[in-house]
Amino acid sequence: MTIISNWLSQLEPRERHTLLVGALVLSALLLYFLVWEPFQAARAQLANIIASQERDLQWMQQAAGQIRQLRATQSAKPTRADTTSLLAIIDSSTRAGDLAKVSKRIEPQGETGVRVSFETVRFTFLVQWLAVLHTQHGIQVQALSLERDAAPDMVKARLTLGR
Repeated sequence: MTIISNWLSQLEPRERHTLLVGALVLSALLLYFLVWEPFQAARAQLANIIASQERDLQWMQQAAGQIRQLRATQSAKPTRADTTSLLAIIDSSTRAGDLAKVSKRIEPQGETGVRVSFETVRFTFLVQWLAVLHTQHGIQVQALSLERDAAPDMVKARLTLGR
C-alpha cells in the first residue's frame, strides 16, 4: 500500500485527478456490466418464463373445464355392446367428422389395444371423439401423451385405446 501512496504522491495534482476520475468511471462500468446488466437480463428472462407459464396454466384450466363438462355429460357405461373390432371402430370414427382431414396413424397394440397418433389435432375435437368412443363403444384411453402446439387449441397426441 505504501508503494501506491508513494507513487500517487509523486504525480501532479492534475494527473491524480484524472486517475481518480478514470478509476471511478471504470468502477461504474464494471458495476454496470458485471452486476446490473446480468441482473436485468435474468429478470427479463424470468418475466418471459412467467408469462409463458401463465398462458400454459390458462390453457390447462380451460382444458380441465372441458374435461369436467364432458365427464358430466357422458354416461358411465356404453349404450350398447359392440362386437366390431376395435381397430375397425377407431379407423371408421377417425375417417368421419372433424378428424377426417387430420393427419393420423393408427396401428394395433397387441390383441386388446390400438395406438393412435395425431400430428396436430384440435384438442376439442380429440376430447369429443374420445367421449363418443367411450359412450357408444365402451372404448377407453389406456395411455395418453399430449404436446401443446404453438397454435391455440392444437395438440400433438399419442394415445392407446382399449376396451
